[in-house]
Amino acid sequence: GEELCIYYNQYYGLKINILRLFNIYGIGQKKTGNAANLVGIFENNKENNLPFEIYGDGKNKKHFIHINDVCEGIFKLMKKDFNFEIFNFGESKKYSIKKISSLFKANRIIYLPKSKHDIDVANINMEETYEKLNWKPRINLDNYINLFVKNLNFKNGSN
Repeated sequence: GEELCIYYNQYYGLKINILRLFNIYGIGQKKTGNAANLVGIFENNKENNLPFEIYGDGKNKKHFIHINDVCEGIFKLMKKDFNFEIFNFGESKKYSIKKISSLFKANRIIYLPKSKHDIDVANINMEETYEKLNWKPRINLDNYINLFVKNLNFKNGSN
């Protein structure tokens, strides 16, 4: 896809910017499906007292970003005049899958064979995007999950 963007930019002069969005979570996310919906799947598992499935040892680390921050970043981008820039949208902090399951206070974890497509650590530089747009994500995954668990406990009448 990015190669096509390069072609259209170079040969037709079409103004294009590339957005790389890393593991989006938040309102409206799917609660089932593939690992790309990890936070939604873990929310569903917590709500329904299901085991958490982790592929590999859970030490692989990824970047995440809340949907509200994605929208805010895109609005900032639309107000600027860039031509063929690449923007990485995500929190600078990386989270291991094991850490995320612990934030959800997972009761049971099932370890499955690691996917051949999964990487151990995503080392993506977000700082350049933050600088260019004069923007940073405001919602972090730790706080989001802690609030989710707290609200679920309140709803269920437990501490």
